[in-house]
Amino acid sequence: GTKQIVCDVVVCRGGNHPALFCKQMICHRIFESTPQSLLETSTTLTVRTSHGAELQRARVEMFQEDGEARLKLSFQKSIRRSAPGQAIVLYGGDICMGGGYLLSDDYERKTESVDLLREGES
Repeated sequence: GTKQIVCDVVVCRGGNHPALFCKQMICHRIFESTPQSLLETSTTLTVRTSHGAELQRARVEMFQEDGEARLKLSFQKSIRRSAPGQAIVLYGGDICMGGGYLLSDDYERKTESVDLLREGES
């Protein structure tokens, strides 16, 4: 069967609210161009999380979930969150090493000052 992904809309005050940042991301649907050798080891690469975003250093580890390869990206510092489905691109120096699509990040609803709007709600 297919797995439905539920996306949250985060509404908060200010552009530097902690809910807008994360230190970890999970990617799925890994690009076919991603070298198998990259997927078999844990390594540190630079990562672009959205068009125009700064490159960020992250430890990249592959794991399996529900029979699908996933990439876990652990950033050295908190970075601005990206929307699920966003293409995440991995670089080794100036060379594009591959990537995948953002499935989720480490966002946890720890604060009362964030309102969540679920699909179908207004």
